Amino acid sequence: MSDSPNSPPARDDSRTEFGRRSLLKAVGSVLLAIAVGITSLWAADNTLPEYEEVTVAAGETYTARVGSGETLENKLIDISAPGATFDIEANGANWVVRNVGIKGVWDQYQKAEPFRARVDEGGTGLIENFYFADGCPDDEYDGVTGIYVYRTHEGHLTINQTNIQDLPDNAIYASTPGYPQETVANRLPGKGGTVVIKNSYAEGCRASHFRVGTTGSRIENCVAVGGDQGDRGVWARFNDIEVINCHLSGHARGDVACGTFEWPAGLDARVSVVDTYFETTDVGLFYRGTVLGLPAGSPDSVLPPIPRTAEEAAKGIARATKTATTDT
Repeated sequence: MSDSPNSPPARDDSRTEFGRRSLLKAVGSVLLAIAVGITSLWAADNTLPEYEEVTVAAGETYTARVGSGETLENKLIDISAPGATFDIEANGANWVVRNVGIKGVWDQYQKAEPFRARVDEGGTGLIENFYFADGCPDDEYDGVTGIYVYRTHEGHLTINQTNIQDLPDNAIYASTPGYPQETVANRLPGKGGTVVIKNSYAEGCRASHFRVGTTGSRIENCVAVGGDQGDRGVWARFNDIEVINCHLSGHARGDVACGTFEWPAGLDARVSVVDTYFETTDVGLFYRGTVLGLPAGSPDSVLPPIPRTAEEAAKGIARATKTATTDT
């Protein structure tokens, strides 16, 4: 694994208003309060690991490449300076990205995928304790994505204990490995790798929060809240997906969406929803897959253990808290 600085695309300084995202931060309906536990991901003696803080200069990019058998861990990446960004790519087999916190807003206004991942056939990948929740002032789709999984992903990827909020694109975009054999808009078929997203929280991301598309993929013990602009909670684009013990609420185009309007294969998509609270589905003219299961539970739920700040992520801390839809 190597990391180095380089220069990002030119920054558009003409847009500096934070707009409704800052309002979402200030008066959002979801309250992260009443801590019920602290979980260390490390040694039995509860000693927290040391972490490296990387301060990215204005207009620069922190870059890290993680290959087969390598680990990137215990990094606090501060992108608070104007135009500062990060660029992480994990590619190969049996790699780990763990305890990484992004501090500061992403102030760029073009399409970007600063954290990209794929796993070789027969291999595994792990993303754990990742924080990218200070947001982005850009409200316009399509902009920055939280975690992007390549179409060529063909192994098994686990995404655990992530906190991603207020982005103009998807929080976790992991449906492309499910692209069917039929060609649409010159897009090649996906390689069919599986993705499990668990114990994660996402809020206020435009396109969707947890987006998957391969049989064997699932979302488990996660929370997604639409907030001011989130369109979809879980988006099961292709094949057979499972959603287990989750809380999904407040999305403009469905807490659960299934299928896709671009591929005929979207008609065959199915999502099985088990022990999950949700309020709406988006199955109609455009999303004509099948949602199996009924809502369960109540709008008052417990968040999974997640890092609440960039510093907590870098230290390996994940805290479970109460979430409510009213100011109680």
